[in-house]
Amino acid sequence: MANLYEIDNHLQYIISEIEESGGEVSDETLKELEITQEELNKKLTSYCQVIQVYKNKLEAAKAEKKRINDLQNVRKNVIERMKNYMLDAVQKYGYDGKSGNKIVELDTFKIYTTNKKAIAIDEERNEILRKCMISYIIDLTKNGILETGDEVDLTYLLEALNQFAISEYGEEFEQFTMADLKSSGIKIEVSSTLFDLFKDKGYLAKLIGDNLVNLTITDDTKTEDIKFYNAEAISIEQPGVTIAKEEINTSLTIK
Repeated sequence: MANLYEIDNHLQYIISEIEESGGEVSDETLKELEITQEELNKKLTSYCQVIQVYKNKLEAAKAEKKRINDLQNVRKNVIERMKNYMLDAVQKYGYDGKSGNKIVELDTFKIYTTNKKAIAIDEERNEILRKCMISYIIDLTKNGILETGDEVDLTYLLEALNQFAISEYGEEFEQFTMADLKSSGIKIEVSSTLFDLFKDKGYLAKLIGDNLVNLTITDDTKTEDIKFYNAEAISIEQPGVTIAKEEINTSLTIK
């Protein structure tokens, strides 16, 4: 196995210069690194030795990076665990603050809780909505019911979608709302050949139903959309969002 002592001194100098410059290579250095026929065997041997040495260095760097990352995660977990114990104690034994939080004052530290409202998306329910909608679109398209180009009656579609979901998940299944349809986002990536670009594919719903192209559909639901459409539904006295719930997240601050 090659080591640093076996590598030509001048080549070692060039490699060190490249490392110190962050990988930048001057035209002069590039010229020196070129291999002519006269020095073919010598330079190829030297370069093989360099590659072997730097492969070993690369593996050592990867191992060190993993060690540092593992150490970072361990220390982060220690902090989180200690803060969880502290949060529990402050909530139990702290005095009430003006904002309804809990406070403990020490000689050198002030510790208090902070309550923030947050939207927690029910990932399982949101995925069910997505799957039901896509399955329903495919079913409608195969039966020639869904035609593109005409306005779709979303109220009827929602009723039919809920019946579809109930048939899959049982009578006790909580029905989806119009606010859910507006809030649940998807990202659609289309994969096609250049040849297929010239075919008449119709709209996205028909693409899904006819399976004319390869589609990748992923979740793209945003909490700001959930907040907006939930508030909109409530303002017109309609059912709100069911694919997410508002939660109170309590965190700990140390000063």
